[in-house]
Amino acid sequence: MLGRSLSAQEATPPVEAFRQVSPRIYCSGEPVGPQVFDRLARLGIKTIVSVDGKQPDQQAAEKAGVRYVHLPIGYDSVPKPVQAALKQILETTQEPILIHCHHGKHRGPATAVIAGMLEKSISKEQALALMKQAGTGVEYQGLWRDVQNYTPSVSDVTPAPLLPSAKISPFVREMTRIDDAFEKLEAISSDSLDAKRFKELAALLEEGFQEALRNTEKDHSVDMINHLEKSLIKTQRLSSSVMHSSSAELRTYLKGIKQDCRDCHKSYRN
Repeated sequence: MLGRSLSAQEATPPVEAFRQVSPRIYCSGEPVGPQVFDRLARLGIKTIVSVDGKQPDQQAAEKAGVRYVHLPIGYDSVPKPVQAALKQILETTQEPILIHCHHGKHRGPATAVIAGMLEKSISKEQALALMKQAGTGVEYQGLWRDVQNYTPSVSDVTPAPLLPSAKISPFVREMTRIDDAFEKLEAISSDSLDAKRFKELAALLEEGFQEALRNTEKDHSVDMINHLEKSLIKTQRLSSSVMHSSSAELRTYLKGIKQDCRDCHKSYRN
């Protein structure tokens, strides 16, 4: 069945949101660690395509005999040059491939179903159904649009370069660092708060916002910069409050920062 999550009996690698899109296309969240890449290789996957902004773990992949192709995209579309690159990959390799983003819910599934339609192994209806199964957010209208309006006409499009690690702007790099630090902060148990670790991560989060502001680009609006400045101030308060605030109070700070990020994403990322 297309789009189903594979069971443990089928040797599913321990990768977030791992699922099969077509007989040879899989999608997931980010693979982490040598053992995971070994499991993917044993499944027959020899090419991994990352559409995430984070630099891929080339070293772990290479040790497992797996090729990485880095085609980072945003949450607003699956660009035609990326689609053309996917077609090139599909036409030049016979083994299974894995397409992943960070959590395997939005960009990865959207790209993977387009790959499935490119190789004519799934229909548009199946592609849309798989995105729903994966939990692709309705707010990411560009991803849904590109799947809904999919056409196979990419022969006249110059493919994105098939590089193991694409060049990422400093701003995008900092935003991935912010996402990583925030995710780890949320994962810390409120029942047994490790204040030292929390403070360390809060400092990394603060540094991420500072560097993101320093690396804003010409096309970034004043309103977006204001969002970042607002989040930085809240992060500074969070960092300075760790040692004398309760877990509940720290969680409240985190919720405020998260809401700021959601508001900003709604305007500038989605």
